[in-house]
Amino acid sequence: MSHNAVKSCIIKLLIGLCISLPGCTSFFADRLVKPPNHDVPVSQLSDSSQSWMKFIGVDGQMRVKVGPPDASLFMWIVEPRNEEGAIVASRGTILILHGLNDGAFWMLGKAQHLSRHGYRTVVVSLRGYGRSSGDYRTFGVVEKRDLSQVIDALQEQKLCTDRVGVWGMSYGAATALELAGHDPRIKAVVAVAGFSSMREVVPGTSRLLIPVIGWFTSDAMWHEAIDEAGRRAGFDPDDADAKKAITKTKAAVLLVHGTCDMIVPYANATRLIACADPQRSKLITIPLAGHISIWIDPDGQVAREGLAWFDRWLPAEADDGETGCIE
Repeated sequence: MSHNAVKSCIIKLLIGLCISLPGCTSFFADRLVKPPNHDVPVSQLSDSSQSWMKFIGVDGQMRVKVGPPDASLFMWIVEPRNEEGAIVASRGTILILHGLNDGAFWMLGKAQHLSRHGYRTVVVSLRGYGRSSGDYRTFGVVEKRDLSQVIDALQEQKLCTDRVGVWGMSYGAATALELAGHDPRIKAVVAVAGFSSMREVVPGTSRLLIPVIGWFTSDAMWHEAIDEAGRRAGFDPDDADAKKAITKTKAAVLLVHGTCDMIVPYANATRLIACADPQRSKLITIPLAGHISIWIDPDGQVAREGLAWFDRWLPAEADDGETGCIE
């Protein structure tokens, strides 16, 4: 055996020993469910200033207490405007949900596109992200209940009726599907690059995002980490399954996915569409698009298709005379 071959075997053995240590499963479990604001009290999470909201094109903000477990969700509101820039009556309300490794700020472009076409958009920071509190993320299991409480609060403020749309990216897309399966007020969903379930996406994606060590981890080790993550965050990982949710919803579901997505592979989309109602669902495949490029949407195809979907499936809200939002 050559020197290089021996060296390679030793490296693989050391990595294998490392990832088999008990502490490694614990480490990976924490990585799965601890969001950026883990252990950050809500008192340290300030609301946006009026000058910042004006600068980024946001009309209002809300904070909604949700739970259990208790958390405080922060959201921006972008009102529909006409060509002269005046706020007009809303055609409908659409929640905008961000991905696992980003936040509400990166979704503002999507929100503003929809607002320019008559929709009120609510850009939510999911629990543990941005200006929202929350110690754990649960891949949609708790988040769907949070978002139902957000809709309750929006209705109380006359910012939506019982006909709501959801636009989600990646983690937000899977959460949007979970919400649609849980809350019948969701009438239309646009899910971009969403995963089919926590168990199906975590092993492969984690190997990609954790260089070297991730390459030598087994599916069995990742499922142990997923189980431990569920125990720590207080949820059943088997409930984090967008396939189950899509079979329950009466909402119209548009799935958009790129064929070159390495982070959430295209197979996730085919599993989801196989479970969906063929009369109220559609999969749009974007050749050669990856996970980041489909979010950037360089030619605007995702934006056009999403807008057309909401125009078709989200019934117009009755004009209740409210055209403003909470500051």
